[in-house]
Formats: sequence, structure tokens, C-alpha cells
Amino acid sequence: MSILKLYLTFLKIGFMMFGGAYGGVALFKQVLVDEYGVISTENFEETISLANSVPGPITVNAALMIGYRTGGLTGSIVSLLGLLTPSITLSFTAIALSYILRENPWYRAVIRGITLFVIALLAVTFIDLFVSNVGRSGSLSRAIFSTLTILVAIFLLKIIKTPTLAVMLLGVGLSITYYVLTGN
Repeated sequence: MSILKLYLTFLKIGFMMFGGAYGGVALFKQVLVDEYGVISTENFEETISLANSVPGPITVNAALMIGYRTGGLTGSIVSLLGLLTPSITLSFTAIALSYILRENPWYRAVIRGITLFVIALLAVTFIDLFVSNVGRSGSLSRAIFSTLTILVAIFLLKIIKTPTLAVMLLGVGLSITYYVLTGN
């Protein structure tokens, strides 16, 4: 993929990405994996996992990583610029409009609709990643382990309010232990 095409691809993602970081993950997959085939599903999942485990916004980290895989350092820079150009431009516009329209019921209805759309995107992304991860293992015990690990992580994050990094490290530890015990 040429540097210009890479920029335009991330510019497209930047213009279409609503709902913050995790809403963007579904769009990244749709455009980069399904539509353009820039990276494979497996590489995408690996990139999202890595992007989520380092400081900074997941979409910025993922754009840098995918850009680097595609075009080296220049690819990283171009991907980031493409991703951020619409965000910066639209953010300034949205700030001005939200100040003007904040009491308008139509505006508030639009915001509620966008929120519901983002929830749906997150659900679809979760289902896709879960099915892909479990499907690759081809093992019932791996599927059960994955499901239990996810449920434990949700419990720790939402109910116990355990710090994200601690839950992530626990997940890594559990996966390593599972691998050592089962070889899977």
C-alpha cells in the first residue's frame, strides 16, 4: 500500500470513527481487515491487544503500529496524521456547535442515538474478537477458559474496581499458566 493510500485510508477511518476509542476498533477492523486487507484478522487482534497494553489511546497506538507494519516509520507518521486530521478539525467544530445547541432537544436526541450506535459497535467487536479467539483454538477447554477469564476480568473491573493494568497482568498470568498446563 502506498503512503498516500495509507494516509487516505486512515483519513477515512478518522472521518468515520465515532464513539471514542473502542467504537473505533470495530471500524479499524472493517476498513483495514475486511475492506482493504491491510492486515490479517490475527495480526489485527494482536495489534489491538498490544495497542491496549501500552499507555495512550488505543486507536492512536493501533494506527502507529499498523502504519509501521505497512510502511515503517513513515507509515506510522502518515497513519497517525490521517487518523487525527478529521478528529482535530471536527472537535473544534463540535465544541462550538455543542455550546450553541446544548439545550436543543434535537441535538440531545442525536447524541443519544450516537451513544446507542457506539454500544452496538462495541458489542459486535466483542463478539467478533471472542468468536475469532475461541474459534482459532478449536478446543472446548480453551473456549471455557477464555469465557471464564473474560467473566473474571469483567467482575474485577466493574464490581471490585481493580486497576486495568492489574487485570491485564492477571489475564497474561492465567493464559501462561493455561498454556503450561495444556500446551494450548
